[in-house]
Amino acid sequence: LDHWSVYRDRFLRNGLQARPDEIWVGDKDALTLVEHQIPETKSILVPNPYWLDSLESFSKITPKKISTNVLYVSTNIDVLNIAKKLQISDESALKKIAHFLGNFEDLRGIESLTIRRHPSESPEKYRQFRYSDLVIHDDSDSSLVESISKHSHVIGLDSMAQVIGKLCGKWIINVEIE
Repeated sequence: LDHWSVYRDRFLRNGLQARPDEIWVGDKDALTLVEHQIPETKSILVPNPYWLDSLESFSKITPKKISTNVLYVSTNIDVLNIAKKLQISDESALKKIAHFLGNFEDLRGIESLTIRRHPSESPEKYRQFRYSDLVIHDDSDSSLVESISKHSHVIGLDSMAQVIGKLCGKWIINVEIE
C-alpha cells in the first residue's frame, strides 16, 4: 500500500470485502497503521522501489539555492466519489490552499505557487486559475523529483508526491478539506 489512509476500504468493492493474503507497506508508520486497522491480515514491511528510485534521482540533482516557494501537487479529487460527498472540487480546494498560503505565518512571503497536475489531469485543467497576488506556474513537464527539488514546500491533499517530497527532505503541508 502506498498511502497511509483508508486501508480497509481499499479491499471493499460493491459491499464485498476481498482481502489479500498479505499486505506490503513501505515504512514503519504504515505498518503500524495497517496492523491496527486490519489485524487479521499478515502485514510486511518491504522496501518501496519507487521511493528508492526517487531518492536516487534526487541525490543526482545539483542543489540550487531555494527561496521559500511552494509546489502544489494535485490529487484529482474531481474524479473521486469523496469530492461529491464533500461538495468540493479541485478548483475550490486549490482556492482554499492559495488562501491558506496567504494566511500561514511561515509562508506569508510567498509570491508564487507552482501547480503540478496529477498525471490523470488534462494540461488545460488549471490554465485559467488565478488567485489575488500569487503568480501561478505550471510544472508538470519535468519529472516529479525535479519539480520537488525546485521548491522548499510541497502542499497537497494526501498525495504520493508529498511522500516523495518528505523523503527528499522538503517541508510537507497536508491539507484536509471538509
